[in-house]
Amino acid sequence: MGLPVDASQRLQLTAHMRLLFIFALGALALAGCRSPKSAEDSTSQFQAKPARVSPRRGDKPASANPPPRPQPLPRVTPLNEYSGRVVSVNPALKIVVLEFPLGGFPPLDLKMGVYRLGQKLAEIKVTGPSRDQNIAGDILAGEAQVGDEVRGN
Repeated sequence: MGLPVDASQRLQLTAHMRLLFIFALGALALAGCRSPKSAEDSTSQFQAKPARVSPRRGDKPASANPPPRPQPLPRVTPLNEYSGRVVSVNPALKIVVLEFPLGGFPPLDLKMGVYRLGQKLAEIKVTGPSRDQNIAGDILAGEAQVGDEVRGN
């Protein structure tokens, strides 16, 4: 035994659903085929346009005042130097422990300078071992204190 549904109503509903499905597919196809704006159109809306000003009496024509040239952008050059600081000193053994930013360890056997207030006070050689952000080094000349800056020569 089936449900008491009119066969004509069932067919009419199916026809409406087919029509709706075809209409939705057509709308999607038309939306997908729409061509995008060119690059010139999208950037032109953000470019500054000169203002139109009516000339006053005694003003020079616009051609007499050339537009100012744009300033060149500054060049940025990365520094390939290692920079850290002294976190521990053993003056009797002439050993220092240096702290560097994460991933910024200098290579072993690199000679570096120790600076305090911009003045070079000592020279060290990175010897290792390393742990976390710290690495050991030997004092070759001069003296170092905790907090001194260490950087390449």
